[in-house]
Amino acid sequence: MPDLSGHYIPEHASIYGDDPRTEVNTFNARYKERFGELPPSSYAYPGYLVIQMWARAVERAGTFDTDTVVAELEKLKDEPLLIGSRTFTSELHHQNYAPYVITGVENGRPHVSGQFTISEPVPMDVLLGKHYSHLK
Repeated sequence: MPDLSGHYIPEHASIYGDDPRTEVNTFNARYKERFGELPPSSYAYPGYLVIQMWARAVERAGTFDTDTVVAELEKLKDEPLLIGSRTFTSELHHQNYAPYVITGVENGRPHVSGQFTISEPVPMDVLLGKHYSHLK
């Protein structure tokens, strides 16, 4: 939509080269150098982050053994990664606190218009699908 305005969406990071985080813009530049364009969607960032976490856990574990790597993942506390710090525990394998950017569109042009951090834990019954059991 060439003249779209007033549209906003939360994203992991900006694919438009205007992310407020240096790490993301460095990643974008490296991506463009390798593939000739910026990432096609913001899904590139959490994909990279998952590999980053796994690689650090493997490095610290000194092995590819699943149980040993999982034990190292569960030690990550406020681990600085591409799109913000991440923490894992034996009870929590998702992120309760994660930074996002808000991409706004004005006159058909996307741009980062703000930032926010998910700051309230997602209730376990929602994560486990118990909250929506009435829909089955």
